[in-house]
Amino acid sequence: MTPGKSRLPLPSWVVNLAGFGLLIILVLAAFLWQLAAIDQDLHRSTLDRARMMAAVIEEHLANASQAESAIDAATTSFLRDTARFVVYLNAVDPLQPEELTALAKETGLLGIALVRMDGQAIGGPDAWLPGQQDCSPAPDRLHYNREQQTALLLYPGDGAQIRCIRVEFDARAIVRLRDKTALPALLTNLSRLPGIRYVRLDGAGQSPEQDPVRLLAENGVATAEARLATPLGLLTVGLDAANHQSRLTQLRRQFILFAALLLGLGLFFSWLFYRRQQADLARTRSFERILAQEHEAAALGRATATIAHEVRNPLNAINMGLQRLHLESAHLDADQRALIDAMEEAVRRAAAIISELQ
Repeated sequence: MTPGKSRLPLPSWVVNLAGFGLLIILVLAAFLWQLAAIDQDLHRSTLDRARMMAAVIEEHLANASQAESAIDAATTSFLRDTARFVVYLNAVDPLQPEELTALAKETGLLGIALVRMDGQAIGGPDAWLPGQQDCSPAPDRLHYNREQQTALLLYPGDGAQIRCIRVEFDARAIVRLRDKTALPALLTNLSRLPGIRYVRLDGAGQSPEQDPVRLLAENGVATAEARLATPLGLLTVGLDAANHQSRLTQLRRQFILFAALLLGLGLFFSWLFYRRQQADLARTRSFERILAQEHEAAALGRATATIAHEVRNPLNAINMGLQRLHLESAHLDADQRALIDAMEEAVRRAAAIISELQ
């Protein structure tokens, strides 16, 4: 651009279209910000629920362990008291299998056996006795047999005639209770809760990825998965992310519709401004043509006035001279007067032409 010349202003339709483009960019920035905010909300809520799940699992296992300890303590105390009572009865009068069978039925036990120092065992009922009857398990402790769903206590004998006393009872209720409160059952029950797809607990020693929360999509199903390291192992919680996916889809649809509306309005108003600018330009050009014609007419008028003035002055002088000759020359013959009259007529005709030209 040469010095002294100003830059031409942008057309109004270009400015309008640029304004709508800037507005669309701002809407896009707001849309991206909302997407980031929704993802952060999902990340935070998923991680919070995973932490809550870990706390629930730890608290449940702690309570289950305390309950099992209490049940084991109560069961051990009951069986230990029964064994002590058997030792007392046997010290008073050596017990017989029928007496042990009756005592087992009366106390609700599966069986009671006395293992003598020579390894022989007596006890009852007979259907229970043929099993292994020795003192090999640790004494004074409760031993569960999950296959047969029984609990066994070996109580030390008197050391003289009896090596140990075996007391066994039906532990199906306790085993079922333990199965219900065990970790696999807890994870299964948690996985059935609304909004939770799965809960897994892997072995200890594993660590989560850099981002503990990720969004998974499989067969059109969105799942927010959180991986959290706990003292029990790596906890993996899968939450239903359908609402999150629905919010994202709705937000994208709203952005597309709003951006399309802005683009349509921008194009429409830009077209109106363009048409108006073209109409203004056409009127301006028409005015310029009229002004040019008027300028030319004015210049022509000035030239005509100048020419008429310059020509009329000699004509006036000639006309005055002819009039003087006509008045002062008394000796003019007819031909000379006719010539003077013709010259006056020519001067008047020339003056009329100059007047018409003006």
